[in-house]
Amino acid sequence: SWTNTGWTLNSGTTGSFGTGPSDDITGGGNYLYYETSGSPASPITLTSVCLDISTLSTPALSFYSHMFGATMGTLDVLVNGTNVWSMSGDQGDQWNWSQVDLSAYAGSTNITVEFIGTYGTSFTGDMAIDEVCVDEYQVIAGCTDPLANNYNSSANLDDGSCSYCTDNQVGVTFYDSWGDGWNGAWMYVYDANGDSVTSGTLGGGSFYTDTLCLVDGCYQVVVGGGSFDSEITFNFGSLLNSPVGTYYVAVGNATCPVYGCTDSTAANYDPLATADDGSCDYLGCTNPTATNYDPNATIDDGSCAFGCQDNLVNVTAGGGSYDSEITWDIVDGSGNVVGSGIAGTVETYCLVDDCYTVNMYDSWGDGWNGGIITLTDDAGAVLATDGLLSGSTGSFDVSLGSAVCPVLGCTDPLATNYDPAANTDDGSCSYAGCTDPAASNYDANATTDDGSCIYPCSYYGLDEVVLTMYDSFGDGGGMITIDGVDYELLSGSSNSWTICIDLAVCTDVIYSATDSWSYENSWDITDASGAILASGGDASGTVGTCIVLGCTDPTACNYDASANTDDGSCTFAAMYYDCAGNCINDTDGDGICDENEIPGCTDPAAFNYDANATDDDGSCVPVTLGCIDPTAANYCSTCNTDD
Repeated sequence: SWTNTGWTLNSGTTGSFGTGPSDDITGGGNYLYYETSGSPASPITLTSVCLDISTLSTPALSFYSHMFGATMGTLDVLVNGTNVWSMSGDQGDQWNWSQVDLSAYAGSTNITVEFIGTYGTSFTGDMAIDEVCVDEYQVIAGCTDPLANNYNSSANLDDGSCSYCTDNQVGVTFYDSWGDGWNGAWMYVYDANGDSVTSGTLGGGSFYTDTLCLVDGCYQVVVGGGSFDSEITFNFGSLLNSPVGTYYVAVGNATCPVYGCTDSTAANYDPLATADDGSCDYLGCTNPTATNYDPNATIDDGSCAFGCQDNLVNVTAGGGSYDSEITWDIVDGSGNVVGSGIAGTVETYCLVDDCYTVNMYDSWGDGWNGGIITLTDDAGAVLATDGLLSGSTGSFDVSLGSAVCPVLGCTDPLATNYDPAANTDDGSCSYAGCTDPAASNYDANATTDDGSCIYPCSYYGLDEVVLTMYDSFGDGGGMITIDGVDYELLSGSSNSWTICIDLAVCTDVIYSATDSWSYENSWDITDASGAILASGGDASGTVGTCIVLGCTDPTACNYDASANTDDGSCTFAAMYYDCAGNCINDTDGDGICDENEIPGCTDPAAFNYDANATDDDGSCVPVTLGCIDPTAANYCSTCNTDD
């Protein structure tokens, strides 16, 4: 049998909270545990009898341990006095299976196994063991890399199934200061779309850690909801030692909005907030029985007032022949009925500053037959009074406090129907002006045509030109008449008029002197580009398309650049001569054009004198006298003139 120096056989839970198992590994059975309440012995041992493992090819020791509690001590396993396994501290509220390789003792016929429990620091250190077994080594395939997402601490044969985080590894740690878990509290993690990413809790003990693989994003982390939330802190990525609450944590390259109250009118307005989280608080009176109750207020600011703090109004109606037909109501500026009644009663209201409409009704439809309605203040002063003279309905307005009732009408002083008594524009304003869009002075705001329309020349199919008159002395003078309209320079050195004429025809420009110094006067007519179409001194002229007779051939001697109609009068210079009768080319200046020169001997005394020659070419031969008859005895072969 095994030797036990302090381990207790138990079923169900141990005697202390926040530590120990709630049952054995299979449920309903027994286990051994180390009770750490009071003043326990330490260490305690459980030692096996001598074990023969020679028949096992790959011997191994396996067992379950439960080490849950904030002050958990250490559990050691020794084989033949050698420590082959050890674990310390809180391992969570669950049974954990372990396997120890005993291949170093294969073939042995005499080994002993010893479990040693060492006390922690307090009563929350109840450790337990169950299902201790020495048998063949169990091969457990799985991921053996602690860095992998799917690491299996029980696996002893890596099957290549490890998967790794390619996004962001985010560390998560749960803490409980009392060491009894989160008592119903949970952590919930949501992505930016509000979708749940993960959730978890600390089922027992004081500590749990894990790693999440998360893509870049802003995550909402919500922690709480337990019985003892004040014991809870946690880590989540960059969020460290945080108490319960709602947090926004940026992961990777993401950024989180700054949540807070974004309403500048709120008491807790946060100018740094970029996203409203619904936390805005508003100051005001929160008592529904107060006269200034504010249904939007979330924080009472002590301003509640009771009794009428605005305008106390007493309303009476009646005094007619048929008061039973009379009813009335009062409507505020927003269209809400704030009071109503019949004849013969006194109704009292507390009304805020506003413009109110008092509606009068008669069920018979013949007016109030002498009845009236009167509104008075709390001092008895009459605020308004009126009656329904005829018909079934009527109304009038009354302003209370600082309010001003609207007086409808045209409030624009520039309008033709401006009403200085109106304080509310009713859209009735009328404006005089030119209402023809074709006119050059068209006024889009005009509602009534005042006959002032001015049309461009193109409207009449004419051309727009500018007539300018000048006086060199600067005292005015002269008059131009075009198409029967007179334009007179009354004073100054110049004046201009824009006029419409038809440039497709010839128009007379008639000048008339208006003083004795007409020589000081001149005029011109220009088009839109400033080009001069016609001009003159103290004389008349024409403008437009006018017939000007003359020679239109630019090569003629009498070419007239102003002529637009040829009259056959063109004259041309003789060949080789200009229009003045001068040679165009006369190199020697003898008055004979180079083209007409005749080369030859021009010396009359020369033997070969040429009377037609005009330009001596140096060919003259002198006269040599002698006998030029070859048959003569005295023939002279060098003579050219017979003597």
